[in-house]
Amino acid sequence: MTTMTRRAAIVAVCVLALSMTACSNNSGGKIVGKWKVTNLSDVADTKAMDAFSAALCYEFGADNTFKVSYIATRPEMEKLVENINKDKKITAMSGTYSLGMGDTVNFTGGIYAGKEKATTQFKRTGDKAQMKDPDGTTLDLELVK
Repeated sequence: MTTMTRRAAIVAVCVLALSMTACSNNSGGKIVGKWKVTNLSDVADTKAMDAFSAALCYEFGADNTFKVSYIATRPEMEKLVENINKDKKITAMSGTYSLGMGDTVNFTGGIYAGKEKATTQFKRTGDKAQMKDPDGTTLDLELVK
């Protein structure tokens, strides 16, 4: 291999490597886990959840599945919330997700934001994160340990 051919091959490999990292997702594996919604941009929804002593909970699996259920925020509500989660008519949503470019997460399957497919922004800082839908709705999340 000539010196010129070798240099061209090295440049091609470097360009390919850089282009692959430019398309990566910032969330990486950091989305996996159980996330409790601590605040909704819709104040009425937040007050309703507080009154009910429950919170929405997003669970992102390493197998790219997600589900949304409820968790009790007070011990005396645990049994009621457990029964609600068992009722398939009440369970909010479930399906699959994939990581898009930057901070995007693509949802497929269960109804998300009234659609069969949806994309949202997911930004994590430590044990906290924020999801923002294209319509401007935001959810503040906290990792459940």
